[in-house]
Amino acid sequence: MLTKVHNLIRASEVRKNFSKYLKASKTEPLVISTERGGEARVLINAPLYNKLIEEYEDRVDSEELDRLVKEDKGKRITLKALKGKYGV
Repeated sequence: MLTKVHNLIRASEVRKNFSKYLKASKTEPLVISTERGGEARVLINAPLYNKLIEEYEDRVDSEELDRLVKEDKGKRITLKALKGKYGV
């Protein structure tokens, strides 16, 4: 699971050592602060980004399942009935 990043790196430092920080982003996201206290940016490699998205989607799905279970009105249909209904 990814954790929050607390270490800010100045954009000027990233420019000086870009390859170093590019390699570092393989294992954890890097937060780059812009000059003069502007907005920060996150540098993250594609596999970590995909992992983050998958974890987010899993959480959303879990919350949706919890909601559906709470709303359950006792109406259930068997897998066999679903297969018959949709011809699967």
